[in-house]
Order: sequence, then structure tokens, then C-alpha cells
Amino acid sequence: MISLLVIYLAGVIVSILGFFVISRHLESAIFWSILLGPAVGNAIINCITNLIQGNNQEAILSLRFLPFFLASIDQTFFSSPENASLIALGFLILAVWAYVLSHFAIKRFDVWGIVLIPPIIYIAGSLPPTQIGLPNMRAVIASVIPQLQPLIMLYDGIILLTLVSLLLLLIAYLLHTHRYTVDVPLPQKFYK
Repeated sequence: MISLLVIYLAGVIVSILGFFVISRHLESAIFWSILLGPAVGNAIINCITNLIQGNNQEAILSLRFLPFFLASIDQTFFSSPENASLIALGFLILAVWAYVLSHFAIKRFDVWGIVLIPPIIYIAGSLPPTQIGLPNMRAVIASVIPQLQPLIMLYDGIILLTLVSLLLLLIAYLLHTHRYTVDVPLPQKFYK
């Protein structure tokens, strides 16, 4: 069995080459490759595995990882709860994704973009119909903080998603009424 970290690194390497060819900017290629490495790596490994097994249709379907690109982060870093370093790396990559998504959402929707981040992460971390809303990450958090288990695990985490979204809606409303602006800077060289 191939290690999940090896799959991630293979995805990063393939992504760096692909993004460098597309963007011609090394910083941009490395940045997006680190973020999309799990999705690309899992897609490639699943495609090769299905081709070897003779499942040509599943091999083609496994290459389609959008819009559920965060689900592979959940599978890669949070599926083995005993490996704390992988879990920490998974949280770091999810935090960077939240930052990047908030940059584009706030740029497009002003302060109201803050409210969109949790639902986007929840949906992008799903693999319907069985795995909804980063299930492995929620299980890790529930095992560390058992008091939050009803919020995190019941109804696939919709209760926690609703509470966080309502809190962010209140914050966005207060920012909007007091005429504050929010800026989440991201160097332009990362998305040229």
C-alpha cells in the first residue's frame, strides 16, 4: 500500500510541473501545487489503480476531483488519527486554503464573503453521498474535544457549520454597518 504522504508528494510534484508550464511563474506553481497536491496525487493514484484493475470508467471518473478538492486533504491527513504530524500538516493546509478562499470571496463580495468560507470548505471537503463535510477531520476534533462531539458529528456537522456561519454573519453585519472594510492580501505573483 502506498503511503498517503507519498501520494501527496507525488501530487505536489506533478502539480508543480503542470502549474509551471501554465503560469511560467515558479512561486505561483509551488504555491498552488502545495495546496492542490493531495487532490492531484489522490486522483492520479486512483486512476492508475483503477486502470491496473481494469476499471476504465472509474479511472476516468477518479481524475475529476473538482469541486470536492478538499476531500482529498481530509483523506490524506486526517484518516490516521495516530499520526499527529500529518494531522498538523493537514490543519496547516486547510488554514492556507481558508485564507486563499477568503481572499477571493472578500475581494468579490466585500465583508459578506466572510460568511461564504465555512460552507465552501464544508462542500469542498465532501465526497457525496457517503462522506460529507470533512468527516475524518471532524472525527479527529471530536476525539480531542469530546464536549463538542454533538456539534461536530451529528447531522454530518451541519449544526457546527450553521453556528459558525451565523457568527460570521453577525461579524460581517457589524463590519458592514460600521463601514469597516476587510482586506485579505495575497501576493499577486501567486495568481498571475
